[in-house]
Amino acid sequence: MAQFKHLKYFSHLGRTPKGKLTDFDRLSEPGHLTPLSGIYRCEGCAWEIVIDAGLKGRKLPSRHPGHDKSDGPIRWRLIVTDLPIDPVEEKELRRTYQRNKKK
Repeated sequence: MAQFKHLKYFSHLGRTPKGKLTDFDRLSEPGHLTPLSGIYRCEGCAWEIVIDAGLKGRKLPSRHPGHDKSDGPIRWRLIVTDLPIDPVEEKELRRTYQRNKKK
């Protein structure tokens, strides 16, 4: 499981305007070209990998250590990214963050 120490270096993007950021909800098959750099998690066995999407043609792997047939099919989910955010959207996210922080 991805871990971190300082929450202040992360943005929670689960409540974005207009339901954007569907890349976090998508399950990708092995061989799929990665749209974003980040940490991807195998939904079958919880193995995590780091992908640099800046590398042309970087595909999600079809095999990895620890995955057993009993874990089911390999499907990858993006769990952390350095996603570039539109300036208007970023401003709205900061407002939402400040409102939620006060609660």
